[in-house]
Formats: sequence, C-alpha cells, structure tokens
Amino acid sequence: MALELTEEQKAAGWQVHNIGDLGEIFDGPHATAKKLEHGPYYLSISSLVDGRLILSESAHISEEDYSKWTRRVTPQAGDLLFSYETKLGSVALMPEGIRASLGRRMGLIRFDTEKADNRYMLYKWLSLGFQTYIEQNKISGATVDRIPLTELGKWEVVLPPLAEQKRIAEILGSVDDKIEANSRLIEKLTRLIDLQVEQAHRTASGTLKISDLAVHSKAQILPSKSTDASVLHYSLPAFDLGMVAAEEEAEAILSNKFILSEPAVLFSKLNPGTPRIWMVEPAQEKYSFASTEFVVLQPKEGIGLGTLWAACRDSRVTRRLIELARGTSTSHQRVSPQDILDSEVVLPDIPEAEAELIRQLIVQNNSLVKTRYLLIRHLIG
Repeated sequence: MALELTEEQKAAGWQVHNIGDLGEIFDGPHATAKKLEHGPYYLSISSLVDGRLILSESAHISEEDYSKWTRRVTPQAGDLLFSYETKLGSVALMPEGIRASLGRRMGLIRFDTEKADNRYMLYKWLSLGFQTYIEQNKISGATVDRIPLTELGKWEVVLPPLAEQKRIAEILGSVDDKIEANSRLIEKLTRLIDLQVEQAHRTASGTLKISDLAVHSKAQILPSKSTDASVLHYSLPAFDLGMVAAEEEAEAILSNKFILSEPAVLFSKLNPGTPRIWMVEPAQEKYSFASTEFVVLQPKEGIGLGTLWAACRDSRVTRRLIELARGTSTSHQRVSPQDILDSEVVLPDIPEAEAELIRQLIVQNNSLVKTRYLLIRHLIG
C-alpha cells in the first residue's frame, strides 16, 4: 500500500521516496570467511545494537579474505548497515577509520547525500513507523524472516526536505554523541581495571579462589509468588542488550529465578568464551530476579563489589573456564557453579568509585537510549 502524506507534511515540503531512488543497495557475501583474532573486521549482524555498531561483536579476517569480500563493495563512513535476515530492523552507521567487509546477512545502503542525510536515515530506520513497515513487508521463511533485497529499492519512505532532515538528525545525534562518549569512558575505565588486575598478578604473594571472596547465593522462587506487579529480570538477553535489567510482569516469567536482594556479581555459566560478568545493585523499589544461567556471587565482608567484579573478569579465569566447558555444540557450552567458584584469582586494589562509575554510566546510557527512542517517535514517527 502506497504511503500518503498528511496535509501538514505536504505544506512543509515532505515527499514520498523509493529507497532505491535515494541511494545504492548492496548485500554481503553469501559464504562465511575464516574468522581470526586480528585483521580487518568481518561485520556481524550481532554488532548492530540499538542503532550503534559494536565492533567487539564482530570477528576479524585475513587480508586475502578482505580483498575477496570487498570486491562488490567496501563499507565506508556514513553507509547504513542493516540486517536483512534475522534481527530484522537492526541497523547502524559505518564509522570512520574502520577497515571492514560486510558479513553474512548484512546489507548496506549508500545514500546520495544531496537527497538523504545519513544520520536521519538511521533514525528513520529505527522509528516505530519504519519498523512496522519492515514487519508488514518482510518475507517469512521456514527458518528465518528476511527483507527481500530485490524489493527493498521499491520500499517507500516519507522524508522532510534535506535541511529539516539535518536539523532533526542533529537533535537526535546529540543524544547519540553522549552515549558514545559514555561508552568510550566505560571502555577506558574497564581497560584500566583489567590492567590493575594484571598488575596484581605481578605483585601478589599468592592466589585466592572466587569462593574465598564471595558467597554463592542459591535462593530462588517463581517471581509471581513474590508479587503480582512488574519485576526487574536480570537475564542473558538483558545483559547482551546493554546490561540493564528488563522490566517484566511477574506472571509472565514461568520458571524459577534467583532472588536478588543484595549487591552481587552475576557470572554466566553459558559459553565462557563470551564472558558475561554483571555487577548489579538491585533496586529497592522493585523485586529483582536473575536467570538461573547465572551464578549469583555476593561479596563477603570486607570485599567490595567492584573488587569482586574485577577479579572475576581476570582473563586467566576465562581461559580456565573455556577448557572446562562442556556441551553438545560450540554455541551451548557450559561450566558448573563449582568450576567458577574454584577459579583462582588475585585480589586487585580497585577503587570502588571507579567500578561504581562504570555501573552508573551503563545505566545512564540505557536511559539515554530510551530518551532517543522517545524523541524519534516525536520527531519522525
């Protein structure tokens, strides 16, 4: 169904455009490259998070494969990256200074900047109106849903004049700039803490076990037996989407969860090669629960929450747990709670204020993301 303009939009010079008239559309390779620890990035759709490109979620490839996978298109700054199979609606802009190829299931639109502002088109893609448009026009397959790339160029978008696009993008971009600044500070502080852990290994007279630093809390309950209101659910998806607990209705959670009533470090048992180590201070105004995929570690007396979190992040712990992991597939490897508790660590000298600042910045970023979506709804639709 063709999109229609309101009278107000017509008066303001808005127009309906086909996406294909605004720029060129490319798709990525239909095979998987050999993934390495270093080299140009092989962009994964897992890196498309809340309109941002999280490069830590993408692997690297060799220079030879990079040349092969960029024959059709080399991503450049300002390109709109999007998922066309699974994770539909996920999108980000290509940043400057990054050498990368598109990965599987990822597409790219290179807009004519005399017709469309790159940043505005990012927010347009994230808007509820366009997300609904994707849902209405996707092709549902037997295993995955997809955006039909042969039809994408015919999809319609309603756009204001270019000057208005830039004005709206500047407003929304100021929020994203703050998120990016916070993210850089989080990364810097986390790297500093990890270096302090390494320093502690050089100066420590011996090691301790995680069980020497923390109490393993096992209390669990079906959340609906505690309250009929909404609760905060610390789940693996919530960690992956920004490390802020999801607010869910208690009755919608159908299995037992660990009770969170005290500050704790949540240590995931699943896939130790991708560490999920979460420093949490439960809110007082709502019941809080953690997925049973986590081990709940409460710091013992005299041990700070940040110190425990830093010790658990030790790369030596990660390497040990990878060796101990067991499972039927590489994507579902698990360790036992005892494996985690028996891991040897050193006691780093971590200023609690640094760790608390990291936690607060993460919370602030998630609040900013919510603010940005509200602004998108108001300014774009």
